[in-house]
Amino acid sequence: MIAQCDNCGMPTTIEYKVKKHEGTVRETYFTCDHCQYHFTCFVTDNKVRKAQAELKRLRQSGKVHSEVLIDRQDKINKRMKQLKDKVMQDISI
Repeated sequence: MIAQCDNCGMPTTIEYKVKKHEGTVRETYFTCDHCQYHFTCFVTDNKVRKAQAELKRLRQSGKVHSEVLIDRQDKINKRMKQLKDKVMQDISI
C-alpha cells in the first residue's frame, strides 16, 4: 500500500511494523521511506486484544444486538486511544 506522507508530502510504502513496549503493550506503526517520520497506527494491550477477539466472536454469532456491539467497540476504541496517547507521549520525550 502506498500513501502520501503527512510530514514531507512524498509517496511512501506502508509496511506495518510492531514494537513491543512495557508490559503487554504493542504499537503498530510505519515510517516514511523518505523522511523516516514515525506514524503510530494503533496501540493494543492484552485487555484490548482479548476484547477484540470477544467482539469478533459476538459479531460472527449474530445473536447480539448492534447496540451491544457498538458499545463494546466504543470501549475498545477508548482504551486504544489511552494507550496510544501514552505511547506517543513516551516517544516524544
